[in-house]
Amino acid sequence: MVRFVHLHLAVGAACCLALVACHTLQPVSATELNPTTDPQVWVTQADHSTIVLDEPRVVGDTLNGLIHGESHRVPLSDGVSLRVKRNAPIRTAAVVAISGAVLLGGMYYMEHQPDVNASAQTCETGRFGDLPVPCCQLEAMPSTPC
Repeated sequence: MVRFVHLHLAVGAACCLALVACHTLQPVSATELNPTTDPQVWVTQADHSTIVLDEPRVVGDTLNGLIHGESHRVPLSDGVSLRVKRNAPIRTAAVVAISGAVLLGGMYYMEHQPDVNASAQTCETGRFGDLPVPCCQLEAMPSTPC
């Protein structure tokens, strides 16, 4: 049971990393900001603190935006750096390729695993579409587990 918990945690972590890998924060200048394509901007101030402004607009040498719905102004002359979230198509393609390879590798591994008790004698009864089944499943009172 513990093994499956660890497996679920690993799969969950991999999914979170895959979602994060599809975007990146890219530095931009104040003149490159476009409120329609960049709804948020990450502003790193001179004291290395970072704030996230919604609906950013540059007016003169001031960056105006909203933080939790309240108006906030940041002077651009204070040596701030601006970053916006953009798509990362190469990372996305890498995540898709790696995910596909892991999926195919897992399927190959599972397909080539020996069956449980592969040395067990098999019988064909016609009841299961002529598929071979372990003979111990056909006995009325199997003396040993299959």
